[in-house]
Amino acid sequence: MVRVSKFMLLVSMLLTILIALQFKDSKSFGIFDHVTVSLVNKLSANNQLGVYCKDKHSDYGFRTLNFGETYAFTFDPSFFGRSLYFCRFSWINGNHYFDIYIQKRDQDCIKCNWEVRDSGPCKIKDGGSFDCFQWNPNFKDSKSFGVFDKATVSITNKLAANNQLGVHCKDKHSDFGFRTLNFGESYAFSFHASLFGKSLYFCSFSWINGNHYFDIYIQKRDQDCDKCNWEVRDSGPCKIKEGGSLDCFQWNPDVVI
Repeated sequence: MVRVSKFMLLVSMLLTILIALQFKDSKSFGIFDHVTVSLVNKLSANNQLGVYCKDKHSDYGFRTLNFGETYAFTFDPSFFGRSLYFCRFSWINGNHYFDIYIQKRDQDCIKCNWEVRDSGPCKIKDGGSFDCFQWNPNFKDSKSFGVFDKATVSITNKLAANNQLGVHCKDKHSDFGFRTLNFGESYAFSFHASLFGKSLYFCSFSWINGNHYFDIYIQKRDQDCDKCNWEVRDSGPCKIKEGGSLDCFQWNPDVVI
């Protein structure tokens, strides 16, 4: 019993010393510390940036950032130094992954600030200098959707006469609700594409003197894009292809839904 008590006392003392050292050293992460990752859109040509960050346990969802806008998320790092968070970044003509937080690499910051550029992410160091990185290698075909991948549909109002556009999108399981877009404004929604290639999302579009439906996402047709960008015009929706050219479609035949 005496030996057991001495052993437990020794373990308690070691744990106390370890925790004290963790709190003393601001460069190492204790149990109750938080880390914040901040991302700023610095793409050329003032492009919008789609951001989708996660780790194996947490999913922070999809965000759209205009040029200069910032998005941040916060988490508790691993006590064992193994935290890994990665993000997918998408924009017109761009679609990349990057390991935005690797604990062993990034343990020098409690708030890790990044600028996202076309060539890759740049970490802002103390003093304002940059440490720039290349994108992750393309580890899989971006045209195929894995179990955890998401597709994003972005819709921009390009009606004539600067008309407001009403948008209501859904599939047989999800209803994304009604949105009103002024001329030039965009609306986006994200979803998990079907593993079996059968995803179908449709939208109603309404404005003064106009009311139409269109199948905005047909997986077999649209599997060439992770972010599918559309312009909605009076004559019908136009999909923005790589390089900026347009692939325009007619409205669905009038049906009662």
